[in-house]
Amino acid sequence: MHRFLVGRLLFSTKVWVCLMLWLTPQQLIHAAELVDLFTVDVPVADRSASGRARAMRKGLEEVLIRASGINASATNEYLHSRLSKAQSFIQQYAYLKSEDKQNKMPWVLRINFEGESIHRLLSDAGVAIWGERRPVVMLWIAQQEGYQRQIITRDNDFAEQIEKVARRRAIPVQFPLLDLQDSAEVEITDVWGRFSSPIIKASRRYNATVILFGRVYQKIGSRRDDGWLADWQLILEGKRSGWKDSAKTTEEIYQHLFTKLGQHLCDKYCVTATQSADNEILVKVENLNTFLQAASAEKYLESLLPVRDVNLLQLKDNKALFLLRLVSREKSVLEAISLDSALSPLPSQPPVGQEKRTYNYRWTP
Repeated sequence: MHRFLVGRLLFSTKVWVCLMLWLTPQQLIHAAELVDLFTVDVPVADRSASGRARAMRKGLEEVLIRASGINASATNEYLHSRLSKAQSFIQQYAYLKSEDKQNKMPWVLRINFEGESIHRLLSDAGVAIWGERRPVVMLWIAQQEGYQRQIITRDNDFAEQIEKVARRRAIPVQFPLLDLQDSAEVEITDVWGRFSSPIIKASRRYNATVILFGRVYQKIGSRRDDGWLADWQLILEGKRSGWKDSAKTTEEIYQHLFTKLGQHLCDKYCVTATQSADNEILVKVENLNTFLQAASAEKYLESLLPVRDVNLLQLKDNKALFLLRLVSREKSVLEAISLDSALSPLPSQPPVGQEKRTYNYRWTP
């Protein structure tokens, strides 16, 4: 009887573990998310005109950082001169009661900026533009305080600090769940030692194309607010880079991190307007079984930041041929498409003579 009960218990435990693993989504996030670039909340002490003007200037600074990936207004004289005219780029604003109990400001000014005006402003300043479709960054961060080391998850005290900085840059992030599956593949020593193989393997279930991992720790003999060090590694579509950092506080460490991360991502995904008159490509999309799907594919292509306009040239046999006129490089469009799962790439034929190259995709909404 005892052996029977033990056997039943072991069987039940195995079934429970397998069930938990089966119920855990294998791809917990999308490779990219649409983020709101143009709505900002700025804490204010009162509802005075002078306070509102300062908040609008601060809001415009933040929106320019989001839309460019860099602190462009600090180095670009043209953008800096426009900060005092922030109100001319605003669609609407409203005062809200602050819900942040730690914030001494009783009000929040919520400002909605006009997206096309912001893009035009950046283009006029010669600054590259980063669109609303952004890659989700998978974060594996081992942080040591005193003699305690931990991998930061969403319910960790430092996660809120990290997410606050990430939101300011409009960079979507994902923390590991550290459930049974993660724990079986990654140990804290892997993250601390910045061993990429187990981290890359564990990140597959999150469908991550951008992985940031590293360690944050106090300087020897320093107090909590007296000095921190960090070692970072970034894997961006298979290419790896790294850097070191130091700051007085963890907040500064993470501010530096997302400033650097924004620069790396902008180098990859930002769009610079070109003046070429022959900036066109052909895109053929298969698996369009209804007219509604064809219209959805056209709308999707129109939504891509590097695309000026889209013309449907042919719709036949569940396939559509689109002519895309671009505002940027051909490569920028292909990278924008790769961020999403709406179109899956198919083999493309090289151009013959003066023909435009046709890129083939399968519609997979």
